[in-house]
Amino acid sequence: MRFMKKKILVCVTIVVMVVGCVVQEPASPEIVWLQQNAIPFDTAEPGGDYSDLMPLKDIIGDARIVALGEATHGTSEFFRMKHRILEFLVKEMGFDTFAIEATFPESLLINDYVHSGKGDPAQLLGGLKFWTWNTQEVLDMITWMREYNKNPCRAPEVSFYGFDMQFPGMAMDNVIEYVQQVDPEAVEYLESLYADFRFHTSGHYAQQEHVNASESAKDQCKKNVQEVYDFLKDHQVTYEAASTSEEFALALQNARICIQAERMYAGTGFRDQYMAENAAWLLDQAGPDSKIVLWAHNGHVGTDTDSPSFKPMGSYLREKYGDDMVVFGFAFYQGTFNAIYMPEPGVFGTMQIHSVESSPEESYEYYFHSTGMPRFFLDLRRIQPGSPATDWFLEPHSFHSIGSVYNEENPSDYLQKSVLTHVFDVIIYFEDTSPSQLLTFSTDEEESAVPEPADLARLTNAGFENGTSDWLLTGSNPEDYKIDTDETVVYSGEASGCIMSIGDGAQGFGTLMQTFRADEYRGHQVRMSAYVKTERVTGWAGLWMRVDGPKGVLSFDNMGDRPIRGDTEWTLYEVVLDVPEESINISFGVLMEGPGQVWVDDFQFEIADQNSSVTRLTIPELYETPYYLNLSIVSINPILCLFLLLI
Repeated sequence: MRFMKKKILVCVTIVVMVVGCVVQEPASPEIVWLQQNAIPFDTAEPGGDYSDLMPLKDIIGDARIVALGEATHGTSEFFRMKHRILEFLVKEMGFDTFAIEATFPESLLINDYVHSGKGDPAQLLGGLKFWTWNTQEVLDMITWMREYNKNPCRAPEVSFYGFDMQFPGMAMDNVIEYVQQVDPEAVEYLESLYADFRFHTSGHYAQQEHVNASESAKDQCKKNVQEVYDFLKDHQVTYEAASTSEEFALALQNARICIQAERMYAGTGFRDQYMAENAAWLLDQAGPDSKIVLWAHNGHVGTDTDSPSFKPMGSYLREKYGDDMVVFGFAFYQGTFNAIYMPEPGVFGTMQIHSVESSPEESYEYYFHSTGMPRFFLDLRRIQPGSPATDWFLEPHSFHSIGSVYNEENPSDYLQKSVLTHVFDVIIYFEDTSPSQLLTFSTDEEESAVPEPADLARLTNAGFENGTSDWLLTGSNPEDYKIDTDETVVYSGEASGCIMSIGDGAQGFGTLMQTFRADEYRGHQVRMSAYVKTERVTGWAGLWMRVDGPKGVLSFDNMGDRPIRGDTEWTLYEVVLDVPEESINISFGVLMEGPGQVWVDDFQFEIADQNSSVTRLTIPELYETPYYLNLSIVSINPILCLFLLLI
């Protein structure tokens, strides 16, 4: 009996050993290389001991620019780590300037605070107009900057700036305020030059107003904002004598911000190019011995030149500064984050906490996870071709890119195939992440998110007999599309409207659209119809309509479940939606994704029979609370912001 027990024990031991051998498979060469080259760090928490960050000294070297990205706009670990790295770079490596993907004029107020203590930092942070940065993590960083600057023995002090240009209202104010001090008699003239652009960029429909203006009106705005800039330049000697060269340079930069915003709104300029120009200006102003830390999304700081339709800020800066800039991309395997829920293209719901359960196999993040290391730096510049351990990293693989919006039902939409060595110099990896701690905006700002009634009372220029007057081009990539009228291809009347791709490499979607007040249709079901003809549509096209209320979108349909593709002759399509009593505006149009051309004619709106079936169910449950709509859009032309502001 004792022998039998020993025999059973031996068998069990052998089985366990065999099973153990099966589980413990040898790591692939790629994983082994990562384990040997990744540099672990202890924590994302700022303050305290920096000994685990000391390898950054060799990684960064003498570079004057450190660009810090983020894989989402709503991850606490990314924000806290960037704060920690800023502390390290300021204290250990002499960096003295910080700049973030936020509006330049409003950032000057935060800069005043970190140097003088003037103002309430929480209110000033909310004034940047980006929900993404209105977090406890960013506020903690700002208050640290103020505490650091309080010590008179520390020199130089650290400064805070923004390098974005999306909201030019305060920039115009700053220019006028400066001229009031140095040349009061010129104020009336400069105010008159800014008048039209100020009208187009004030209030809830800022960008829409300008893009929707006639070509002659936009040309006049372009001429006028340039004239203000030229006027300042012409009076530089006089104005600097009446103030200082620094004050003049600041006023001139505000005038430049207005030029950038006008061109971006009009679709003739590119946000990332302007952000790069502004970051370079900040470094130049700081002086030849200064060093700057840039904070933006991965999609902006990256140096990827593989995309035919998008050139990021980092690529412009790389051309100018070369190895004098080190770019850090952030990555995560799994976790939670804040983002606006986007159930359909062009439909934006409430702020929500979203989750990524795990990264897909063959993604970069999956390989990072396979190292078993919870946090690390990886210097991608150490990857050299010619071995099985490194060649995998030099091929395109999936990598998360999540901005201000997300839909968990379509996670693959937020993965991009990239060769990371083409995009970043260094990766900062986190195994697990959590959402940023959002702060509330002031009451006035929350109320400003409620849509204002549209200027148009009803459908206008439905048959395009008046050209594209009252129609607007927007979408995720409007620079890849154009709108026009066609007098040769018509369904009826003298003209039709059309939207077409620019070349065969069109990305994202474009839309020909209009917005009018919902007054006439409140409390009814509404049928919108139009005739559509398509040619070579390789993606898809469709009519769309959206009904907006005080808390966001009330109902929406974009024919996503019945798309139009290929070549089609004139066909009547329709969308039927409920227009509740609380409705404010109705937006509608035709959209197209990818190469091709779409003609549309004879838009009509009518009250439908109450027994009619809506083509999309209303979705008020998605919009329970107001939300701040000035979103920071990443990896997309910023004119998409105007599409969001229409809600």
